[in-house]
Amino acid sequence: MDFVRTVHMNAAHPKSVAPGLGGHSIGSWEGDVLVVDGFAPGVLIPMNGVQFSGRMHVVERFSFDAKANSLTRSFRAEDPLYWKTAYTGTDVMQLSLEPYVPYGCKELSGRNNQRP
Repeated sequence: MDFVRTVHMNAAHPKSVAPGLGGHSIGSWEGDVLVVDGFAPGVLIPMNGVQFSGRMHVVERFSFDAKANSLTRSFRAEDPLYWKTAYTGTDVMQLSLEPYVPYGCKELSGRNNQRP
């Protein structure tokens, strides 16, 4: 929940990326839309029963609607090894009047979840 994602602006993907939750993302502007091209040799949002390979590729498009005070993210994910068709969707986030507060999440997988 306290995940920080870095989008490298006007850059290229490196030849190799260590597996991790964030993969690697690059961004560029198309007018007033931020286009983020990324791949994740980990997982950004775990979905029960949905597998993917290190060849998964995701393109997201972020746009802000000033009248509605909302941020829209549309995405297209493709994985030629696991999926027959692309996984697409859109979500909309409203501007909150609440101040940002760190979640303080403690990871409970792997070694953090072992009992003495």
